[in-house]
Amino acid sequence: MQEARRFLRYIIPGILFGVLTFFQLWIATPDLANEMLKTCLFTENSSVALAIGSLLASGALGYLFATLHHCCHWYLPIDQNVINHKDQIKNLRKRGLIPSPSQEPDNPRLEALTIVSILWFERLQKGGPIGNAEDRVAAYSDLAHSAGTARIASASSLIVTILILLSYGTFNPTLANVIRYVGMLLIGIAVTWLFHDAYSRTGKISQQLYDNILEHALLSESNDGKTVKNAEPTHQL
Repeated sequence: MQEARRFLRYIIPGILFGVLTFFQLWIATPDLANEMLKTCLFTENSSVALAIGSLLASGALGYLFATLHHCCHWYLPIDQNVINHKDQIKNLRKRGLIPSPSQEPDNPRLEALTIVSILWFERLQKGGPIGNAEDRVAAYSDLAHSAGTARIASASSLIVTILILLSYGTFNPTLANVIRYVGMLLIGIAVTWLFHDAYSRTGKISQQLYDNILEHALLSESNDGKTVKNAEPTHQL
Protein backbone atom coordinates (compact mmCIF):
# COMPACT_ATOMS: atom_id res chain seq x y z
CA MET A 1 0.00 0.00 0.00
CA GLN A 2 2.80 2.41 0.90
CA GLU A 3 4.57 1.67 -2.40
CA ALA A 4 1.39 2.39 -4.34
CA ARG A 5 0.99 5.70 -2.52
CA ARG A 6 4.58 6.68 -3.27
CA PHE A 7 4.10 5.75 -6.94
CA LEU A 8 0.95 7.87 -7.09
CA ARG A 9 2.58 10.88 -5.46
CA TYR A 10 6.10 10.83 -6.92
CA ILE A 11 6.14 8.87 -10.20
CA ILE A 12 2.78 9.60 -11.83
CA PRO A 13 3.17 13.43 -11.71
CA GLY A 14 6.48 13.20 -13.58
CA ILE A 15 4.92 10.99 -16.26
CA LEU A 16 1.90 13.31 -16.41
CA PHE A 17 4.22 16.26 -17.01
CA GLY A 18 5.85 14.58 -19.99
CA VAL A 19 2.57 13.40 -21.53
CA LEU A 20 0.85 16.77 -21.13
CA THR A 21 3.84 18.67 -22.51
CA PHE A 22 3.98 16.52 -25.65
CA PHE A 23 0.18 16.64 -26.08
CA GLN A 24 0.09 20.42 -25.80
CA LEU A 25 2.99 20.75 -28.23
CA TRP A 26 1.20 18.45 -30.65
CA ILE A 27 -1.92 20.63 -30.48
CA ALA A 28 0.01 23.86 -31.03
CA THR A 29 2.61 22.65 -33.55
CA PRO A 30 2.02 19.09 -34.80
CA ASP A 31 5.07 19.17 -37.09
CA LEU A 32 7.46 20.12 -34.28
CA ALA A 33 5.97 17.53 -31.91
CA ASN A 34 6.16 14.76 -34.53
CA GLU A 35 9.75 15.65 -35.37
CA MET A 36 10.73 15.51 -31.69
CA LEU A 37 8.98 12.14 -31.30
CA LYS A 38 10.73 10.67 -34.34
CA THR A 39 14.11 11.86 -33.06
CA CYS A 40 13.54 10.27 -29.67
CA LEU A 41 12.06 6.97 -30.81
CA PHE A 42 13.66 6.14 -34.12
CA THR A 43 17.22 7.36 -33.75
CA GLU A 44 19.59 4.40 -33.33
CA ASN A 45 20.12 3.31 -29.71
CA SER A 46 17.92 6.12 -28.41
CA SER A 47 14.78 4.15 -27.46
CA VAL A 48 16.29 2.22 -24.53
CA ALA A 49 18.10 5.28 -23.25
CA LEU A 50 14.89 7.27 -23.55
CA ALA A 51 12.91 4.69 -21.58
CA ILE A 52 15.47 4.51 -18.77
CA GLY A 53 15.96 8.25 -18.70
CA SER A 54 12.22 8.89 -18.67
CA LEU A 55 11.72 6.57 -15.71
CA LEU A 56 14.49 8.24 -13.71
CA ALA A 57 13.41 11.72 -14.72
CA SER A 58 9.77 11.07 -13.84
CA GLY A 59 10.74 10.18 -10.27
CA ALA A 60 12.98 13.23 -9.89
CA LEU A 61 10.38 15.54 -11.42
CA GLY A 62 7.63 13.99 -9.30
CA TYR A 63 9.63 14.67 -6.15
CA LEU A 64 10.26 18.26 -7.30
CA PHE A 65 6.57 18.78 -8.04
CA ALA A 66 5.65 17.30 -4.63
CA THR A 67 8.01 19.77 -2.95
CA LEU A 68 6.52 22.69 -4.90
CA HIS A 69 3.03 21.48 -3.96
CA HIS A 70 4.04 21.39 -0.30
CA CYS A 71 5.22 25.01 -0.59
CA CYS A 72 1.97 26.07 -2.28
CA HIS A 73 -0.06 24.16 0.31
CA TRP A 74 1.37 26.32 3.10
CA TYR A 75 1.87 29.68 1.39
CA LEU A 76 -0.53 29.99 -1.57
CA PRO A 77 -3.61 32.03 -0.51
CA ILE A 78 -6.09 29.79 -2.35
CA ASP A 79 -4.71 26.76 -0.45
CA GLN A 80 -5.05 28.20 3.04
CA ASN A 81 -8.40 26.53 3.75
CA VAL A 82 -7.46 23.13 2.33
CA ILE A 83 -6.61 20.68 5.14
CA ASN A 84 -6.80 23.38 7.79
CA HIS A 85 -7.65 22.18 11.31
CA LYS A 86 -7.59 25.57 13.07
CA ASP A 87 -11.34 25.85 13.57
CA GLN A 88 -11.62 22.30 14.87
CA ILE A 89 -8.84 22.82 17.40
CA LYS A 90 -10.53 26.02 18.62
CA ASN A 91 -13.80 24.10 18.94
CA LEU A 92 -12.20 21.26 20.91
CA ARG A 93 -10.52 23.71 23.27
CA LYS A 94 -13.70 25.68 23.76
CA ARG A 95 -15.53 22.48 24.75
CA GLY A 96 -12.76 21.46 27.13
CA LEU A 97 -11.82 18.30 25.22
CA ILE A 98 -8.19 19.40 24.87
CA PRO A 99 -6.19 21.92 26.92
CA SER A 100 -5.57 25.48 25.79
CA PRO A 101 -2.01 26.57 24.91
CA SER A 102 0.09 28.57 27.31
CA GLN A 103 0.76 31.13 24.57
CA GLU A 104 -0.57 31.93 21.12
CA PRO A 105 1.25 29.99 18.38
CA ASP A 106 3.20 31.78 15.67
CA ASN A 107 1.59 29.63 12.97
CA PRO A 108 -1.92 28.52 14.05
CA ARG A 109 -2.43 26.30 11.01
CA LEU A 110 0.82 24.40 11.59
CA GLU A 111 0.11 24.16 15.31
CA ALA A 112 -3.38 22.78 14.61
CA LEU A 113 -2.00 20.12 12.25
CA THR A 114 0.63 19.14 14.82
CA ILE A 115 -1.95 18.78 17.60
CA VAL A 116 -4.35 16.80 15.43
CA SER A 117 -1.52 14.48 14.39
CA ILE A 118 -0.44 13.92 18.01
CA LEU A 119 -3.98 13.23 19.21
CA TRP A 120 -4.64 10.97 16.22
CA PHE A 121 -1.51 8.81 16.45
CA GLU A 122 -1.79 8.48 20.22
CA ARG A 123 -5.12 6.70 19.65
CA LEU A 124 -4.08 4.58 16.68
CA GLN A 125 -4.70 1.23 18.31
CA LYS A 126 -6.47 -1.56 16.46
CA GLY A 127 -10.14 -1.92 17.25
CA GLY A 128 -10.59 1.73 18.20
CA PRO A 129 -12.52 4.27 16.12
CA ILE A 130 -9.32 5.90 14.85
CA GLY A 131 -7.50 2.63 14.22
CA ASN A 132 -10.45 1.29 12.22
CA ALA A 133 -10.58 4.43 10.05
CA GLU A 134 -6.83 4.98 9.55
CA ASP A 135 -6.48 3.35 6.12
CA ARG A 136 -9.49 5.10 4.60
CA VAL A 137 -8.56 8.51 5.99
CA ALA A 138 -4.93 8.11 4.89
CA ALA A 139 -6.15 7.18 1.40
CA TYR A 140 -8.09 10.44 1.10
CA SER A 141 -5.08 12.41 2.34
CA ASP A 142 -2.86 10.73 -0.26
CA LEU A 143 -5.40 11.41 -2.99
CA ALA A 144 -5.52 15.08 -2.02
CA HIS A 145 -1.76 15.58 -2.06
CA SER A 146 -1.42 13.52 -5.24
CA ALA A 147 -3.94 15.80 -6.97
CA GLY A 148 -2.10 18.84 -5.62
CA THR A 149 1.19 17.51 -6.99
CA ALA A 150 -0.49 16.78 -10.34
CA ARG A 151 -1.76 20.37 -10.35
CA ILE A 152 1.83 21.61 -10.13
CA ALA A 153 2.92 19.16 -12.84
CA SER A 154 0.17 20.28 -15.24
CA ALA A 155 0.87 23.98 -14.64
CA SER A 156 4.59 23.33 -15.19
CA SER A 157 3.88 21.46 -18.43
CA LEU A 158 1.94 24.44 -19.76
CA ILE A 159 4.79 26.81 -18.89
CA VAL A 160 7.40 24.53 -20.48
CA THR A 161 5.25 24.13 -23.60
CA ILE A 162 5.02 27.90 -24.00
CA LEU A 163 8.79 28.24 -23.53
CA ILE A 164 9.46 25.54 -26.17
CA LEU A 165 7.15 27.27 -28.62
CA LEU A 166 8.86 30.61 -28.01
CA SER A 167 12.28 29.02 -28.52
CA TYR A 168 11.67 26.63 -31.43
CA GLY A 169 8.33 27.58 -32.95
CA THR A 170 7.88 29.82 -35.96
CA PHE A 171 5.77 32.97 -35.85
CA ASN A 172 3.01 32.39 -38.38
CA PRO A 173 -0.26 33.90 -37.09
CA THR A 174 -2.71 32.24 -39.47
CA LEU A 175 -6.25 31.50 -38.31
CA ALA A 176 -5.52 27.78 -37.93
CA ASN A 177 -2.37 28.43 -35.89
CA VAL A 178 -4.14 30.92 -33.62
CA ILE A 179 -6.93 28.40 -33.00
CA ARG A 180 -4.38 25.71 -32.14
CA TYR A 181 -2.45 27.99 -29.78
CA VAL A 182 -5.60 29.17 -28.02
CA GLY A 183 -6.84 25.58 -27.78
CA MET A 184 -3.52 24.52 -26.25
CA LEU A 185 -3.74 27.31 -23.66
CA LEU A 186 -7.35 26.47 -22.79
CA ILE A 187 -6.59 22.76 -22.38
CA GLY A 188 -3.55 23.47 -20.21
CA ILE A 189 -5.49 25.87 -17.98
CA ALA A 190 -8.49 23.53 -17.78
CA VAL A 191 -6.38 20.50 -16.77
CA THR A 192 -4.60 22.55 -14.10
CA TRP A 193 -7.93 23.80 -12.73
CA LEU A 194 -9.37 20.27 -12.70
CA PHE A 195 -6.47 19.01 -10.59
CA HIS A 196 -6.77 22.02 -8.29
CA ASP A 197 -10.48 21.34 -7.85
CA ALA A 198 -9.77 17.68 -7.09
CA TYR A 199 -7.10 18.70 -4.57
CA SER A 200 -9.48 21.15 -2.85
CA ARG A 201 -12.37 18.69 -2.65
CA THR A 202 -10.45 15.63 -1.51
CA GLY A 203 -8.40 17.75 0.87
CA LYS A 204 -11.52 19.07 2.56
CA ILE A 205 -12.97 15.56 2.75
CA SER A 206 -9.74 14.35 4.36
CA GLN A 207 -9.81 17.23 6.84
CA GLN A 208 -13.43 16.58 7.81
CA LEU A 209 -12.76 12.87 8.28
CA TYR A 210 -9.80 13.57 10.56
CA ASP A 211 -11.72 16.22 12.52
CA ASN A 212 -14.96 14.30 12.97
CA ILE A 213 -13.41 10.92 13.84
CA LEU A 214 -11.00 12.52 16.29
CA GLU A 215 -13.83 14.50 17.89
CA HIS A 216 -15.91 11.33 18.30
CA ALA A 217 -12.95 9.56 19.91
CA LEU A 218 -12.34 12.44 22.35
CA LEU A 219 -16.04 12.66 23.22
CA SER A 220 -16.12 8.91 23.84
CA GLU A 221 -13.14 9.19 26.17
CA SER A 222 -14.72 12.13 27.96
CA ASN A 223 -18.03 10.29 28.42
CA ASP A 224 -16.25 7.15 29.62
CA GLY A 225 -14.38 9.20 32.19
CA LYS A 226 -17.60 10.73 33.49
CA THR A 227 -19.25 7.31 33.65
CA VAL A 228 -16.40 5.87 35.68
CA LYS A 229 -16.43 8.86 37.99
CA ASN A 230 -20.20 8.66 38.53
CA ALA A 231 -19.98 4.91 39.10
CA GLU A 232 -17.53 5.17 41.99
CA PRO A 233 -19.19 3.74 45.14
CA THR A 234 -19.70 5.94 48.17
CA HIS A 235 -18.50 4.48 51.44
CA GLN A 236 -20.35 5.28 54.61
CA LEU A 237 -18.63 5.12 57.95
